[in-house]
Amino acid sequence: MKRKCSKKKKDKSRRMLLAVLAAVLLTAGSAVLSASGFQKYPGDANTDRQIDVADGVLIARYCVEDVNALITEEGLANADADGDGEVSGNDTVCVLKMIAALIPMPKNPYDEPHPDTQPAETTVPVTSAEPEQTKALTETTEEPVQTEEPAETTAVPEQPSQTVYLTADGTNYPLGVSVSVLSGDAMPDETLTVNYKTGNIIFAVFAAEPKQTMIAFAHNDNIFGYYIFCKAYQAPEGYSVTEMRDRQQNDALYAVLVQKEGLSISFHQLSDYTDTKVLSKLSYYATNGLRALSGLDGYIWDDELAKAAMQHSTEMAENDYFDHKSFDGTKFSKRLLDFGIDWQACAENIDFGYPEPFSAVNGWFNSETGHRENLLSPVYQRIGAAFASRGEENGRFYGTQDFYRGWD
Repeated sequence: MKRKCSKKKKDKSRRMLLAVLAAVLLTAGSAVLSASGFQKYPGDANTDRQIDVADGVLIARYCVEDVNALITEEGLANADADGDGEVSGNDTVCVLKMIAALIPMPKNPYDEPHPDTQPAETTVPVTSAEPEQTKALTETTEEPVQTEEPAETTAVPEQPSQTVYLTADGTNYPLGVSVSVLSGDAMPDETLTVNYKTGNIIFAVFAAEPKQTMIAFAHNDNIFGYYIFCKAYQAPEGYSVTEMRDRQQNDALYAVLVQKEGLSISFHQLSDYTDTKVLSKLSYYATNGLRALSGLDGYIWDDELAKAAMQHSTEMAENDYFDHKSFDGTKFSKRLLDFGIDWQACAENIDFGYPEPFSAVNGWFNSETGHRENLLSPVYQRIGAAFASRGEENGRFYGTQDFYRGWD
């Protein structure tokens, strides 16, 4: 796409337009990606699957040659909002007219808007003593193993008539009751606690059978939601549902995230952003559930790998950039070595813009640029993950998933 800055207007005028637009852009998000193929959506310069003021700002910054205006190949194609084959101030005006309904919005080619990710990075096992000599991992395709209907593994005691339930694959899961009623004879595999703005939230993880992973969320000891692997569900009124689907396998439902309206496990509800270290581990259970559905053994959680992931997520957030390399240019494979992780093979997924860890995993799972292969790889053994933000009220969260296999 050819860059063109209009010669009919002075730089001062263009910069004034940029300043006005930037003043409007208080909480608008953007997505940065690198994709091998995409659908054109004229006006969607920041590729966040919608057209808003943020797109006009990005186009204006690009036209005045702002070096910090990051725009991808897909975004550049979309920046030509008026379709004249050039990116200029006219495209900013065109976007603003779309927003003001002065001209029609183009049809959104994406059924379900969602943030995107960079292509994953991988390295294959090395045979020499020098681990830096790597090459790209050959992409392979595995047919997911057909799974049986999940068995009813959670004993649910009888509850008072006012108790409401989430029904998943024929089993009733109570809402509005203490998380202790879920234990029965099976205690949670792990209990995680984070400090939210509205009080502590406890995550009770039941993942002894990864294909039947179930995580209950309790606020003030009252269950207000679940993340649960299932093929069918029915949620009561007053509860929002986010469906997790496999877009590469006939859009098949594999899990749901159910939350009581008014309560949320989103990153932005954290009262202390360091609690993302705890919340990040939830992505590990979601990943292992997907591996189980594909007939693979689960990854082993690695605290040191999670520290490396947290360093990179934090660095991306604090420096407002998006890349597998560290801010100083260090490759991710070297970054792992610096953390004392002596890998034989390693890989990394990154993203930003997802509201909570389960949606981030679903985004990686449905990616066609290497992320799914990393999630379902038979090569790696261990995993660490972390999400971080600059701590702003409406700041974007960056995520990193690192994988490796050791020499033993």
